[in-house]
Amino acid sequence: MSKVFYDHLIVLDELEREVNRTALSPSEKEELWQMIDEIIHHRVLGCVMDNLPSHHHHDFLTRFHDAPHNDALFVYLTEKTGKDAVKLLKGEIAAVADELLGEFRGKRQRPKRFLTSKKRSKQNPQKKPGRQNK
Repeated sequence: MSKVFYDHLIVLDELEREVNRTALSPSEKEELWQMIDEIIHHRVLGCVMDNLPSHHHHDFLTRFHDAPHNDALFVYLTEKTGKDAVKLLKGEIAAVADELLGEFRGKRQRPKRFLTSKKRSKQNPQKKPGRQNK
């Protein structure tokens, strides 16, 4: 992917070690990095859209499309969201990196809404209507 305005916020040293440890071939490593890049890109843009008032979405996307590398996008986002865009995106990128590390290390960290029904019932034991206790 081409250079984008948030590239300097991406620090993936631990993830790089895991990819190097996991990938069996150079082509697999390249494919993993492409997927990681896409995941980060989608999460960053999702974070931007979640925090940016909807009436600014089109303007931001136009600016991003015209000059994805332009650091002035941070100024724009900070101004329009009222939040520190660097801090916001750095936090989102760190969260994505942690989630990906968990995936690589086999410690899947699921949000509660993704727990299986068996795990959910242990956390919130309630009688189901129409069922009798034995």
